[in-house]
Amino acid sequence: FLEEKPQVYVEEIQSEKGKWVEVKGRFVADGGERFIVIGTWPYAGFETRRVVEEHDNQYAYYYLDGISLRRVPGGDE
Repeated sequence: FLEEKPQVYVEEIQSEKGKWVEVKGRFVADGGERFIVIGTWPYAGFETRRVVEEHDNQYAYYYLDGISLRRVPGGDE
């Protein structure tokens, strides 16, 4: 599992198959950032999910589309 805390994440596990789910968020850059982490771990209720034995439970797949970063007007320059 990744140990980085995502800057943009969903509040719950996404179980809607075949549907797009909008995820949006805001973060304030400190300067010098090279990456942004988008994800769910481990904040989305994983402690309440049952682990299925005999399967590799280390991976989830998400398709990302239409990602944009922009400066918010009136933010610190």
